Amino acid sequence: GLGPYRHIRDLLDERFEESDEGARLLREAACVVGLHADEATEQIVDAALKYGRPFAVVPCCVFPRLFPQRRLASGGAVRTTAALCDYLLQKAPGLEAGFLPVAGRNKVIFRRAAAPPQP
Repeated sequence: GLGPYRHIRDLLDERFEESDEGARLLREAACVVGLHADEATEQIVDAALKYGRPFAVVPCCVFPRLFPQRRLASGGAVRTTAALCDYLLQKAPGLEAGFLPVAGRNKVIFRRAAAPPQP
């Protein structure tokens, strides 16, 4: 069976990915999850795609001034939560969206199963 979940409180950055523990965790994670992850939302998706892991994120804050380079496939800027969800869904084929039965931000972007890693 599966072991208990593990909460990691660390920055998901290059240092983490290059560390032995960080790289192992990302390669072996059953799922990478981010709930109200703020600035880390896109990094969670990117890491899950890079390592071929299933993931789920609930996007909330957009931070358009912090991430002005984010653009939709249409060329539009990512300035709303709805646009951020669309932007994340455009990162790779096979990503899905759904809704959690909770109040507040509840749109979840996810990939159900592991896939080949993307460089």
